Amino acid sequence: MRRHQPAHGTHSFTSLSVMLACACALRTSSRAATAGDAPDKTAMRLENVATLVESSVNFLGSAQLDSLVDGTSVADAVARLRPEWLAPRQVIPRGASRPEWVSPAVYVDRTYAGGPEELRTIPLRWAREIRFLTPAAGLAQLGGLCRCSAGVIRVLGGFR
Repeated sequence: MRRHQPAHGTHSFTSLSVMLACACALRTSSRAATAGDAPDKTAMRLENVATLVESSVNFLGSAQLDSLVDGTSVADAVARLRPEWLAPRQVIPRGASRPEWVSPAVYVDRTYAGGPEELRTIPLRWAREIRFLTPAAGLAQLGGLCRCSAGVIRVLGGFR
């Protein structure tokens, strides 16, 4: 039986909803704080909100992956739940004068696997979580040799 899938724009709406809920919670907790609270606590709360919103857009966890009853590979999950991750990006390679269209790199754990077509070879039941990393986050997490000029789809494995 095929499940009804939400419309394409619902991911943005969901992220906005999470952000607004967190902002309201932050505002409420700020009012309850005493005047003696250190200002860095508020900064930490704001950082946590930003992390939560980012993670909802750039993260697929086991609960979301388990919800796919008809998917067999990580490619199925990404195509259905985060199709924007698969889109090529226009980048200007070092030493080039013209931009090129480049697809995101795929890493399994910390190992480069290839392009998005490699997601078809990874069984969905093996993936614990899937993350999209920006080029900067890819360099920070995977090192200077990261092939991440168009971002990274990183699959963290281990049977669920």
